[in-house]
Amino acid sequence: MLLSLPVAGCSQDQIEPASKETPTVPVSEKNILTPPSWPITVDLLFPNGAPPLNQQAELNCIIKAQSISIKNMTVEIRLPEAFELVSGNLSWSGDINTGDELVAIRAGIRAVQIGNWAIEIRQSMNPEKQSAYSFYPDWRDGIYASIFEESARWGIYPLWYEGGGFEAPVFMAGDPLTHINMNMSISHLPILDESAELICTIMPHIDYPDVKAEIVLPEEANLVAGGLAWQGDLKKDTPVHYLVKIKFTETGNWRIDAGLWRWFDGEYSWRVKDSLYLKIGVSDSEYSPPQLDTSDLPPPPTITEPS
Repeated sequence: MLLSLPVAGCSQDQIEPASKETPTVPVSEKNILTPPSWPITVDLLFPNGAPPLNQQAELNCIIKAQSISIKNMTVEIRLPEAFELVSGNLSWSGDINTGDELVAIRAGIRAVQIGNWAIEIRQSMNPEKQSAYSFYPDWRDGIYASIFEESARWGIYPLWYEGGGFEAPVFMAGDPLTHINMNMSISHLPILDESAELICTIMPHIDYPDVKAEIVLPEEANLVAGGLAWQGDLKKDTPVHYLVKIKFTETGNWRIDAGLWRWFDGEYSWRVKDSLYLKIGVSDSEYSPPQLDTSDLPPPPTITEPS
């Protein structure tokens, strides 16, 4: 069956049949195509906001049965090491009828580590009765949270992608730093002379001894608290998070860089792994589009070769 779609910029009176033999279907609310909705949705959220470090917040799991009834459904939540369960539980099993909306899980959790984290979820149904609706039997990321010392943020997409840029090319063939991810998230968009917290997360995919990381601020930003550099051994799939507090002293478009360096086969390796682009104003600030010019990336830090 062929369906005709409305043409942008044309009214119903302006649409003429393509031919006398095959007239077009009149445009109406009944025949405009709309994408189908999921028969059931399972959402995670912090209804009153995510918890800052050493504070507690409520985590909810909401199930909506849009067009089906579900029997013997199970939902489970898995917390990263940044959170601990204080009250409630992290699983639910039961039935839900068509059209119902259910707060299946109410859990009190406390943030015990700073950093950028994902809270995972999985759901399943009785495969003998509803195999067609056994959605997401494996663990998946449900929501993301950035935990700072004085505040916290959460969203359905990674917050550390906001205002992000690009990775610079590797300066040396075979550089093992290609196996490390690095990202930054900021507590809020600060205006001129207002402090904000910045988290840098390092995620290695193999073991790395003696790696150094550094946040590089523009001249128009000052360090208020914390240290811009971190050094130590990295373990495979074990994230490292460190936090600084910064303040911008001039308005304009500015970039914050985060990079890694180490000695590799007798050569010095430096790579900018993430950049954060901000437009700082007097009364309002925003993320600014990334600049594709790599000519002004920060130079490698000045260090001496280990003996």
